[in-house]
Amino acid sequence: MKSSSTPKNILITGATGSLGMRLTEVLSKEDIKLIATGRNPTKKTFFEKLNVEYFIGDLSDGDFVKEITKDVEIVIHCAAFTSPFADWDLFEKSNIVSTQNIVNSCQLNEVRRLIHISTPSIYYDGKAKTNIKEGDSIPRARSFYAKSKWEAEKIVQTLENSAVEFIILRPRAIFGRYDSVLLPRMLKIMEKGFFPLFNNGQALMDLTYVDNVVHAIKLSINAGSSCLGLAFNITNDEPKKLKEITDMIIKIRKIEVVYRKLPFMLMYSFAAIIEVTYKILYIKKEPPLSRYGVGVMAIDQTLNIERAKNLLSYEPVVSLEDGLRYTLNNWGKDD
Repeated sequence: MKSSSTPKNILITGATGSLGMRLTEVLSKEDIKLIATGRNPTKKTFFEKLNVEYFIGDLSDGDFVKEITKDVEIVIHCAAFTSPFADWDLFEKSNIVSTQNIVNSCQLNEVRRLIHISTPSIYYDGKAKTNIKEGDSIPRARSFYAKSKWEAEKIVQTLENSAVEFIILRPRAIFGRYDSVLLPRMLKIMEKGFFPLFNNGQALMDLTYVDNVVHAIKLSINAGSSCLGLAFNITNDEPKKLKEITDMIIKIRKIEVVYRKLPFMLMYSFAAIIEVTYKILYIKKEPPLSRYGVGVMAIDQTLNIERAKNLLSYEPVVSLEDGLRYTLNNWGKDD
């Protein structure tokens, strides 16, 4: 097995995503040879400025994955198809087949360690849950995304008796200045002058600033044997009610927003009707309202991160408020 000293060659998949871009920025400042891969050709200049080698390709192509993992010591697998509403084939190809190719290539090319970025969405079953631990039972998936990411985790776990070390991270609701999903969607609604509140905005939830996830990944790169083969929940360790979060955003952005209280069950049922209508009409784009989206904003879900604290020595390095302020004030700006 290769040395566990500071690695010199690291591959980042999904490097054009919000997490991958920030991770590449941070690691590019260290004495590490970085290789980045993604499917977005418009991001080439971003990696050139960082002096990072960037390969454009599809991870569902086994031959491509074999090539980019040659002479690599650490693979950080951030790539994933995350849309809450799409055909199963897309999730299978992007999240399951691609992960299988990563695992196969790690074994073939004697990669020392795989750090796999998963998701706490695998815990969601439409019921209020707090203090969820990594060892808690995994319910039947409520979305193709959750199903595909759980299948991907099981593929990574097949490395348990191999020479390839692995660590799985489950960061909750990542946000940062390259975020194109979480905060942008919230702001798009807020900028219309209103924001819907289900259950009076009292749902308790976790968010995670991207630099805290990057910190967890860096800890995982050189983590000791006690961390190998385990999954770790990662959050900002600051559970907040939805309305507390939206109030912070409104204050930072200095915008006027009127809250509209909406009955949860009515909107959940309405979302179900919209989803069925989209399927019947073969509409491929994401619907304006989904059951998962309503549930996330209305139902408690918080994670326990004691395992990450005790074994990875993880502690958030940026507070929720500071992360929100920096993100909201620095979208699109360079360091």
